Amino acid sequence: MTKNQSKGLQNAILNGTGMAGWHGGTGDSFRGNLNYQYMIGGQFVSHPGGKSEYIVKVIDRKDPITKGVKDFNVTNTEQYYMLMDPNIKVLATSKFTKVSYLKKNSKKNENVVTGSIVPVVWKKNFGKGRIF
Repeated sequence: MTKNQSKGLQNAILNGTGMAGWHGGTGDSFRGNLNYQYMIGGQFVSHPGGKSEYIVKVIDRKDPITKGVKDFNVTNTEQYYMLMDPNIKVLATSKFTKVSYLKKNSKKNENVVTGSIVPVVWKKNFGKGRIF
């Protein structure tokens, strides 16, 4: 995305346009554009553990977006380990199980993410607009 395209998108959302995204199309796009990442509310880091099975837990069942949605299983896909904006409103999460990175040439775990809970569905306000 060019600088002018990025500015146009941000201005549209600041002025009341909504934006919904899915998967890497939002959380892993435009890595060099910090303004975009700030607007979205999260940035993809990695898929620790590769393909796995996990549960998506809906934590806000009163929100219009998740009303009536029950927890569900996801199979044969990667979980997203994300860096998140503390101002997002988390609607659903997933928990990592049995996942760690090993430090090169070492048998000690460098960063264990087992038990980490990460947002998988969120929303946030951005000016007069909203991000989902």
